[in-house]
Amino acid sequence: MHKEQPIHRIKGSSLGLIGFGLIGRAFRRKVSGFGLARVLVFDPFVDASVIRDAGADPVELETLLNVSDYISIHAPLSEDTTHMIGASQIALMKARAILINTSRGSLVDEAALADALETQKIDYAGLDVFEQEPLPSNSRLRKLDNVIFTDHAGWYSEESMRELQSKTAMNAAKVLSGQRPPYPVNEV
Repeated sequence: MHKEQPIHRIKGSSLGLIGFGLIGRAFRRKVSGFGLARVLVFDPFVDASVIRDAGADPVELETLLNVSDYISIHAPLSEDTTHMIGASQIALMKARAILINTSRGSLVDEAALADALETQKIDYAGLDVFEQEPLPSNSRLRKLDNVIFTDHAGWYSEESMRELQSKTAMNAAKVLSGQRPPYPVNEV
């Protein structure tokens, strides 16, 4: 048993997705076999019917933070979303919550996250992105054993690199021929 760092079963738990664009939807599909009790989605730019059709529940951010055991961020960074997860949002989370950010580092206030992890307000964090990259050597997060870091390479495989190159070339060819790209960065 791990009394100091308990591990909980994923089956029967709740997953919250912040952002439901292509990556959030793909993540939803990939976790569909884990037996989650609920998948909650906060995305003010996606129609609720799209979220429901994907087998998830559209909710407000506060509800997602209150209910979810796992919270995975898939939102774009903008002036409005910078530090969208800060001390007041973390205060709404369950004590056993695990926060995962693979989107953009500045979506999460790292000082508030470090406070929450140090005081065990939440159990764990998984970070693939940081406010400053690489993560500074003096970051408080580096001293914690309840946070896992990767270097924004979770997407990488030989196959995904070839796919990325192919899709980039396809996008460029479509734009150069006056067509709409299949993978636009910004919808116009």
